[in-house]
Amino acid sequence: MNKRSLIISILAIVILVGIATGGYQYKDVIQSRIAQTAAVVSGQEIKPLLDSESRYIRQIVAQDNSTSRTIMWQSDSSEADAVIEYRLAGNENVKSIVATDTAFTDDGSTTYIHEGTITDLTPNTKYEYRVGYSTDRRSDWYSFGPYIEQSRDVYARLEDA
Repeated sequence: MNKRSLIISILAIVILVGIATGGYQYKDVIQSRIAQTAAVVSGQEIKPLLDSESRYIRQIVAQDNSTSRTIMWQSDSSEADAVIEYRLAGNENVKSIVATDTAFTDDGSTTYIHEGTITDLTPNTKYEYRVGYSTDRRSDWYSFGPYIEQSRDVYARLEDA
């Protein structure tokens, strides 16, 4: 093997290792973009969100978790049409609320925080929710509940040892 072939072979190996490493490091982004492209090509009405559109989807403790729940998530861009959809677990009847869109900048990096509070929930009932934008992009469904209605009375029991 001459010197030129050896250099080309080593360069090809380095490039392949770089692609494999980068592919592994960004596999979630690559998978979400493939899923969204497949949804568009197949004509699905609801398309999955990209990772950059739905980071850190989480539930925030509300004043009374048995009757309300605050949902929050982050994205890389402003989305004025952010929504939260929710339903009774296993039910097809979906309700939706509008979520806020607030810019947050830290160390020169800006992210957008979306938030909404679901109210009038029935205590001791299991629900599902998902987040999204407009009418055609949604996350997976997540569940919460059942939460038992909170009592306003506090009881203490003292026993003699």
